[in-house]
Amino acid sequence: MTDYELETAKRSLGYAQRGIQSCGDKYKNLCKSFGSMVMSNGLAQAVSFCESKAEKHHLELIKNIEDELKYLKYNPNGNSLSEKLLSMNLTDYINFQRRLMITLKWLRRYVDIVGD
Repeated sequence: MTDYELETAKRSLGYAQRGIQSCGDKYKNLCKSFGSMVMSNGLAQAVSFCESKAEKHHLELIKNIEDELKYLKYNPNGNSLSEKLLSMNLTDYINFQRRLMITLKWLRRYVDIVGD
């Protein structure tokens, strides 16, 4: 396991604990399906879906993604996360999506552990 992946696993555990504590099973189910949504539709479209729903568990996951964006030192312009993603240049967008998939992998694992 690389240092990056180890750091990502640690951050993901914190995301899972906060999400399960504040939103319960709805957050757990969303985290388990969000990676597939990204792979099927793209990151910006999956984020736009969550923003349009605007339920507590959707907003918690959006906050986690924004935290990852800040942690990885991407500073795109925009008010909403979807606007920020769409303002990124293509290389940064693809790199962020790739790294976020690692985060989502760990998050999917941890919500099962923390949620039980």
